[in-house]
Amino acid sequence: MTSLRHYDWRAVYESQPSDDRSYLVEEFYQPALERATQYDRIAGYFNSGALAAAAKGIEAFIDNDAEMRLIVGAQLQKRDRPVLDALEDEFDERFTDLSEAQLDGRLEILAWLLEHDRLVIKIAQPKHGDWGIFHPKVGIFHDEDGNRLSFEGSINETRSGWTMNYERFKVHRDWRREEATYLAADVESFDQLWHDDHEYVDVYDLSTAIEENIIEWKSPDSFNGVKEAAKRIHGKDAPSEETDTDTMAAGAAAATILNRGPKMPQGLHIAEEASTIDPWPHQRVVSDTAVNTYPQGFLFCDEVGLGKTIEIGFTLSRLGLTDEIQNSLLLVPAGLTQQWQEEIWEKFNLNTYRYDRTTGGDYVFYDTFGNATSPPTAADLDFGPERHDESWIESPIWRFVHSQQTGDRDQPVIVIMSWHTARLSRYWDDVAPGGSDGGRQRDSIPASVRGRDSSEREGVWDMVVVDEAHNARRTTNLYELLEELRPHTQTYYLMTATPMQLHHEELYDLLTLLGLPEAWDDRERFSNFFRSRRALDNVLADDGPETALTDIDTQQTLDGEYQAGIDISLSTSDAIYLRLSEALDLEDEAIARQRLLTACKLTRSYGAAYDGYVKTVDEAIAAADLDTFVGEDRQLKQLLYPEHVVEIEPFIVSRSDRWTAIDELSGDAWQVVQEVLDEATPVNALLHRNTRDTLEKYTEAGVLDESVADRNPERKDIALSDEAAEVYERIDEYTTKFYKKAQESEEQQTQALGFVMTTYRERLTSSIAAIRNSLSRRLETLERQHRAIERQVAVEEEVDMEAANRLAEVSATEQLDFAELEDGGEDMLGVDIAEVLPGDTDEGLALIEEEITELRSFIEDVQQIGRDPKINQLREDLRELDWKGHDRVLVFTQYTDTLDYVRGHLTQTHGENVATYSGRGGEMYDADTDEWYKVSKEQVKRAFAADEEGVDVLVGTEAASEGLNLQECGAVINYDLPWNPMKVEQRIGRVDRIGQEHDEITIYHYIYEDTIENDIYDALDDRINMFEDVVGELQPILAGVNQNIKSATLEDDEAAASSVNEQIQASDDQDTVDVKEALTEVDTATREEVLANARLAAWASDSHPDIETVGSESHDDVPFTAASVETIVTTVFPDLLDDFSVTPVVELEKEVEIDVDCREKIYVVMVPNETDGIHQSGEGTIASEIADEERTVAVTFDQDCADRYPSLRFILPGDPIFENLVNQVRSTTKLNEYEWMQFGYDWTSDESVEGVDPWIVGELFDENCGTILDKNGDIADAAIDIEDLDEWTRDFVRNRDKT
Repeated sequence: MTSLRHYDWRAVYESQPSDDRSYLVEEFYQPALERATQYDRIAGYFNSGALAAAAKGIEAFIDNDAEMRLIVGAQLQKRDRPVLDALEDEFDERFTDLSEAQLDGRLEILAWLLEHDRLVIKIAQPKHGDWGIFHPKVGIFHDEDGNRLSFEGSINETRSGWTMNYERFKVHRDWRREEATYLAADVESFDQLWHDDHEYVDVYDLSTAIEENIIEWKSPDSFNGVKEAAKRIHGKDAPSEETDTDTMAAGAAAATILNRGPKMPQGLHIAEEASTIDPWPHQRVVSDTAVNTYPQGFLFCDEVGLGKTIEIGFTLSRLGLTDEIQNSLLLVPAGLTQQWQEEIWEKFNLNTYRYDRTTGGDYVFYDTFGNATSPPTAADLDFGPERHDESWIESPIWRFVHSQQTGDRDQPVIVIMSWHTARLSRYWDDVAPGGSDGGRQRDSIPASVRGRDSSEREGVWDMVVVDEAHNARRTTNLYELLEELRPHTQTYYLMTATPMQLHHEELYDLLTLLGLPEAWDDRERFSNFFRSRRALDNVLADDGPETALTDIDTQQTLDGEYQAGIDISLSTSDAIYLRLSEALDLEDEAIARQRLLTACKLTRSYGAAYDGYVKTVDEAIAAADLDTFVGEDRQLKQLLYPEHVVEIEPFIVSRSDRWTAIDELSGDAWQVVQEVLDEATPVNALLHRNTRDTLEKYTEAGVLDESVADRNPERKDIALSDEAAEVYERIDEYTTKFYKKAQESEEQQTQALGFVMTTYRERLTSSIAAIRNSLSRRLETLERQHRAIERQVAVEEEVDMEAANRLAEVSATEQLDFAELEDGGEDMLGVDIAEVLPGDTDEGLALIEEEITELRSFIEDVQQIGRDPKINQLREDLRELDWKGHDRVLVFTQYTDTLDYVRGHLTQTHGENVATYSGRGGEMYDADTDEWYKVSKEQVKRAFAADEEGVDVLVGTEAASEGLNLQECGAVINYDLPWNPMKVEQRIGRVDRIGQEHDEITIYHYIYEDTIENDIYDALDDRINMFEDVVGELQPILAGVNQNIKSATLEDDEAAASSVNEQIQASDDQDTVDVKEALTEVDTATREEVLANARLAAWASDSHPDIETVGSESHDDVPFTAASVETIVTTVFPDLLDDFSVTPVVELEKEVEIDVDCREKIYVVMVPNETDGIHQSGEGTIASEIADEERTVAVTFDQDCADRYPSLRFILPGDPIFENLVNQVRSTTKLNEYEWMQFGYDWTSDESVEGVDPWIVGELFDENCGTILDKNGDIADAAIDIEDLDEWTRDFVRNRDKT
């Protein structure tokens, strides 16, 4: 054995860059082990990876008959605990069935050393609780000649310490006199600890009984076994051919299941594993229905805050991962495109492409990670010129979609586009190539791609989602776009929270996009049905028609006398016709009778198209008190049964039969008709509507654990000082004056001045600070422009003369919408409002001079205004809220100028406990430097959620109301009230969500006293108790309040405030459709009843083979779970892929603030060079702190941790890294004894076919038994055989053919 003296030891070692990062191991650790007979080690952290890192040295160490003594901290690693933990019975039960191929070498070495007393471990803990962990790092090597060598520095006894981190330590040798004293001190410290004789540290033995119990299972059979394990880890002498084959086959089987699992039986539910959220019951019901019925479209109409986006994203993920759709277009309002992109990625692991304009004006596609890609040209496409005449090739959007769909892509291409842009006619051909009667259309393309040829489908969207679809009214460009797009769309999913406020015709317009039964597909007939239904409801509610209209038993004669005994009473049906004609203002009763006959015809049409109708009719008849002797039940069936049912009934129905039947109905029979008319409408079949009342039913039934908080809103009117009130009035006069001048002008650039004045008038509502900064910038710009014109030189570059031209593209109504975005929508419109100036004409010059004069007359007074009185109220309210237990408060404002002003004051009282979130991103305060610094959204959320030393007050603009969900906050202060009250609702919605931690949400609204805005909000409060409840039903009216305020402030409309009340009153009498909410008819809330009644009855017979029961949360034999992916990626893939490693974050020894329950669920992965999809996270995120080297990525497989830390990659289906790794393993392994079987379908012969491409469903078999991956990553049996695959295929095709 070589002596420790016989090596050139350096005095100091530090990590050096190298390809395999093994410098410290090769230069120090391995040579020391090879020469040692004893190794004593003190370290804060230990894991068996350190043994693996120096595998070659461990071989020599064992040959030397050496011993190792470790004193380590109590933070043992999860991977080593099968060998170290006291889980005796559970351990045996859990691991005794593992094969040798599943036992990794590092644990084999650890177990062998323990069993043969070559390694003794003791656990050290500081005696003083406030010291935290045991963290010294010293090592001492002894050789057979008595020489000793110690080292001391930053390095722990872990794999990452020796190979991954930057480390530095000093070396002491006892044969050098100048170093011997230090070494002696190291030995003394170790001896004190080893014998538990240390003043400040307790040291405990690791139970021998536990060691032996575990080692019996894990240890290799012999000394040669541990040497073989060491060699295998070190990469020398590959394991036996038999073991290698088994390992490769198991890896190949796992990779096959991971790759093809979504299209295996029960594979639909992998989408839930791949999402970071657990859908609420109502969301699951909605998504199950959408999947069952694809490509049927629906209106998604849940109340604000109940997760329509979740329902859409969940459905999109499920249909996308199972290969049913290969593309999708999301049309969303301007300002929400990025929020949609973030939500789809963070919650559903789907990369999307946002079609947006660069600062240079060109449109490009931004992926989730911010990478921009220009659309390819026609010449770039991967086919010859013979296809270049296809209309979609002219579309840059479709050329991009085509380019992304090439190869083995495992997820759909999802494009997100603002419908504010898409609705402009010049973009119609980009989204709908060929128009409404040209190009490739859906009629020629099968809806579901699964099992079909995926080529030559360009030009047809598999799914189009429209957010805030209530804006698509027949007279709008948006509706015209959707009509143009309809032939190019397999399915529409239309989202709106306010269907109940749509007129009959407006609701009809949206439903026609989804597809209506033939009899319903007439606008007037549709509208007449709902008018007639409402009138009939009113007639029958008026004590019943029979008593009201049968009490006339006399008749007046011509001479004025009354003749008794003549019964002139009307029949029940005649009475109803009469009343109905009066209610509907019809010419006579015959028209009313025909209206009701037509209504019954429409219900029969409903019954022919949807499920459950005949059951509804039969149950209504059975429950009614009918005279069956005269055949009332038969009459109702004649009137209501659809034709296909009548054909098998023992009676023949003609038109005259139905006329007779309706004329002879009794009051009870009419109640049956009323009940059927209420149930049998396409609205009930095509519209999902869940409210907070729905959730209460789920909670009562025990289906949902969460409850919805109550709201406690309070408006606080803030008095202005005399000086401030005078300035307020001057600014009000200024904006009104120049707004009118803009309206009177015929010059385009001057007209744009109206938008500027609108935004300035709104800023005045926010704060004096906001308008002060805006007007100061405005005056500087006007003066620069005036000087340039006077000198007759080109306009200075700082002044954007194109701004007015861009505003000209937007209508006056749309400009008002933009004005209510953050900072007046400047970013969205690509304009600086201060630079929207009149042109350089005579009129323009005169206006500039007049505006300069006007601003100069009061700008100094504006700048002299002191503290905004709202600030004093804010400070007082924050103190009060803190006293009431609200340790987190969300403060909203519309403008960054106001935000900067507010935060500047709050730092004086709250210091670093204040943060902001706006269009600039997140910002936090450094008290030492008195500066604000940029942080990520993730950091803002973490700091705001932290229980200690976090952020107490978060000041945000509209960006916060759109991008953050902050259920842990129970108090909201609206520092200003936007002109559109729905913006306030969106703000409150950030905290008033499912999962809100507080029973009651406190809401304060600030508004200046004696202002027009105050008068209008007064009217709203008096009429509807504003914001106490979700404002859903009044949203269309409230969304129009901005126009009332604009009219009152800028157009001198004195009646604008009072007209708000008139509009609300008028809404009660509008021709709107009564929309049923889910579970409204459920009284006794049992779990079974709730789930049975939650689904839309119209689709009872539609059933995807993987959905046994709509709304069910549990599913057997899902091909794999997030837990099984974690095991495979972290323990199997590293053995199969070169240059691939996985390190738990707890082994990195980095000071990173991660919640305790997530620390052992986060990893740093180093991926192979050829892996695509690696994107470094932005600064300030957890991912950037722990994965800061090239080719490293911070990942997790835990839903909650991924949701908490969005910068972590969730390595499951959808993430491109997952797809890359799985494909790499598949390309380097073979299945061997496993066999893959798949079924497709021959639509010509209408038969399922085994072994064909493209395929519909498949399964990996092991000796005729299906397989899945269990939660431990093991290959497990699944209850499926080849006959089941055949049946699954036929069930799937049968269901899709039906829809």
